[in-house]
Amino acid sequence: MAAFSMIPLFTHPKSPEVKTKPREKMIALTFDDGPNPKTTPKLLEELQAAHVHATFFEIGKNVAQYPEITKALSDAGNDVASHTWNHIDLTTLTPISAKNEIDEAASEITKITGKNMPFYRPPKGRFDSAILKSESKEVVTWSQDTGDWATLDTETTIKYATLNPHDNEIILMHDIYPQTVAAVPAIIKNLEQRGYTLVTVSQLIENHGGFHEHQSYMKTK
Repeated sequence: MAAFSMIPLFTHPKSPEVKTKPREKMIALTFDDGPNPKTTPKLLEELQAAHVHATFFEIGKNVAQYPEITKALSDAGNDVASHTWNHIDLTTLTPISAKNEIDEAASEITKITGKNMPFYRPPKGRFDSAILKSESKEVVTWSQDTGDWATLDTETTIKYATLNPHDNEIILMHDIYPQTVAAVPAIIKNLEQRGYTLVTVSQLIENHGGFHEHQSYMKTK
């Protein structure tokens, strides 16, 4: 697992609303499996109300179906990156097929947002060295799983998102569940009261040196 001491490989303007400092305590909230027309717009409203940006790892076929939601997320200053086209376990595919899954979703996102994220998240966090080497984009997984997908419970999601937080944490949630969306305001308030600045994955990694090719990232050191 690589530390974040790398060279940035992409152009993604930092939002003027979130200014980072080298020693500022940062956490990245990340949301998988969208966009969902019933829940993602509500989540965007909550993030905007709190003046917070997050990172969305989206499924390509959902992006194609709801491009306006993806564009709205990106235009609001959030990162939007590939979570593959079909949300399939990449380790069950050949490296070429896995690369196609990643790139097809990434291309659809870039077509809609005009931004090319240099990272992706594999479904279930599963990948291997062959997949890593075949894809120029980098893997971003997580350091804290809230388990929102299993519990579907707002209070439990809040509990695990704010349980013993650490600087440079990457927190996993899903924007397809209303219970998770309902948890987000309390999560933001709790973490900010404890001195954390909530940033996107690209901001988190840029602040620690940027990306390298053929690497995977869980959290900075």
